Amino acid sequence: MTSETYKSSLVSLAFMCALAPVQAGGIKCWTDQHGDTACGDTVPPQAVQRGYRELNERGIEVNRYERALTPEEIEREKARKQLIAEQQQLIEEQKRRDSLLLNLYRNEDDLVMARDGKIRDLDQQIQLKHDEIRRLKTRLSDLQAAAAATERSGKQLSTQQ
Repeated sequence: MTSETYKSSLVSLAFMCALAPVQAGGIKCWTDQHGDTACGDTVPPQAVQRGYRELNERGIEVNRYERALTPEEIEREKARKQLIAEQQQLIEEQKRRDSLLLNLYRNEDDLVMARDGKIRDLDQQIQLKHDEIRRLKTRLSDLQAAAAATERSGKQLSTQQ
């Protein structure tokens, strides 16, 4: 092997060694079961659950893989997402109602007038019912008085009247 070939092979070998970490996905660092940081080309299976970082050839973090969630954390996250979905549904329903009101009434005064009209109608219905109750109470009193008078006179009460 000539010196020129040797130099060329050495440069090629150095170049391949420099690219090896990049091709392998970089350096991975994780925390072991004792709490110490360890680094290597691959992360042991038991360390993957605790999360790890991936560094480039300069030692700069390029990716972070978070630890696996516990069953309680998974359940809590599921409940949080459900709550967000329910809140979003309530917001959409409120927007729909607001839109309906905006389509029915030109402004706030129209809305107030409609409300006041409905209140007046309900008040009138209530008054009519009170009048009906008073009339029925008077009729009941009259019938009870007539029944008492009939009993005092010794006559048999009729079930019809």
